[in-house]
Formats: sequence, structure tokens, C-alpha cells
Amino acid sequence: DLELTEEVAVEELFKNTSNDEDLGKKRNIIGYFLSQGLTNIRLATEVYQRARTVRCAKKGDFTKEEDEAILQFVEKEGEQWTRLAIMLGRANYQSVSARYDMLINDYKHGEFTAMEDELILREVFAVDSDILVDGKITQDDWNKIAEKLQRKPEYVRKRWRQQLEPILQRYQAGTLHKDVKDVMINHLLEHNMNYAQEVDWKELAKLSKFAGTTSTYLSRMYSTLRHNTGLKYPELSEVQLNTEAIQRFRANREIHSTRHTVVEHQELIVKFYLSHILEVSSENKF
Repeated sequence: DLELTEEVAVEELFKNTSNDEDLGKKRNIIGYFLSQGLTNIRLATEVYQRARTVRCAKKGDFTKEEDEAILQFVEKEGEQWTRLAIMLGRANYQSVSARYDMLINDYKHGEFTAMEDELILREVFAVDSDILVDGKITQDDWNKIAEKLQRKPEYVRKRWRQQLEPILQRYQAGTLHKDVKDVMINHLLEHNMNYAQEVDWKELAKLSKFAGTTSTYLSRMYSTLRHNTGLKYPELSEVQLNTEAIQRFRANREIHSTRHTVVEHQELIVKFYLSHILEVSSENKF
């Protein structure tokens, strides 16, 4: 029926959780149509799921009603995360799975303290003294470290990958206090990279202009800049929130110095690393 309203079409094609074969074919047709003209070849199902996420997915914190729905669904249907995510209208099944894990475990929440950061540093370097070079640490290691902190393993791993490791890597490279945001955005535009999925973050981190950074650090920086651009310009669509928009946001922003608390935290991490990790390591060699 070509007379369908947009709301009815969205309800039928994006919000309907049925596994009906005909509906599946319609989804594949939509995915195939939307994939035409993309720079990289994508599966029709992948494009469809991305379109559903952009058009319909809920964002932000889970509500009390969603928490109850998650617990009830898993109790009755088991851990069918993709189906549950579609039912809730959430962007991906990982976020729903992670939420369930949070609901059934008594994890510690909130900001990481200085003592927790120090414990992470001690434990990580105890596992692998060359962690900054080879990055060898297993999920089992993260589980053990997280247990000592009473934190969710994934959050402890992210704390290391997104905060602590970048500080130490940049310190060693002599770029700790160098702001590479504009350098990164200008580089991406020069190479026609307007969306995160077009960037090979591992290769980007290898460039001399980004010495001391990691792929995780750079990709997270891009996501943060994109998020802030969206807050500044809420009228922009998901498609319009690209690298060009971020550059305009950066050009029109008010210049602020790095927050004192950020600099102070970086200095504390470096000081602890020098006095409790490097010194102990050197002593153990003799």
C-alpha cells in the first residue's frame, strides 16, 4: 500500500519485532536500496539495522519500566538480546545485555577514585610489565582486577583503555598536554573522512602527528566531539552530524583552558607511574 503514512511505515518496518518471512524480505529490500552509493560495500541487513538505529533507537539512561521489562523478558525467554533490543527500541543488543548484567550484579557505580586508578595501574603492570608496548592482557585478567574493585569488568577495561593508558602513552611521547582535536579533524577532512566508520583508527594512531595516542583514544575523542556538536546544534540530523559539522563547531566555540581537575588527574597518574611502577620495576631488575 503506497498510501501508508510515515508513522505507519516506521511502525511496520522498524518497530515490528515479528520474524515474518515477508517482513524480513521488506527489510532486506530497504537495506539494499539504502546501501546504493555508499563508499564501502555493506550487507543489506547491516544497512537496515543502521537505518533502524538512526531512525528509531532510544538513547540515554534506561528507565525503571525498561529495567522491569528486561528482567521479565530474560526470565521468560532467556538471553535473546537482539530480540529484546528491538522490543525496547534500543540501538544495539550490547547495551541491553550490559544493562541486564548491571541489574543482577551488585557492582560499584560512579566515578573512579584516585585510589581505584592506582590499583588498576598496579594490577595491569603486574600482569604485563610491557603493557604499554604489547598490550597483552586477557579478559580473565580484567575479571580478576574488576573483582578487587567491585566494578564491572568492562568498565575497568574501558577506564584503562580510554583514560589511563592514553595518559601514559602521551606522557612517554612528550605530547601529554598537546591538544590534537583540531589536528585530527583537519586530517580527516583532508582525506575525505566525514564519518567515524570511514576511519581506520589504528592506522591513524600510527601517524607521527598523533604520537602517543591510541586508536581507542582518537575514536573516543571523535565521538565526544560529535556528541558536543549535536548538543550545540540540535537541529542537525544524524547524517548531518559529520566531520564538517564538528569543524564548524570547533571554529565557533568559546575557547576554554583545560580544566584544572583534568590536568591535576593527569599529573597524579604520571607521578604514581614514575614512583610506584617504574621505580619498582627498576629495583626488581637488580
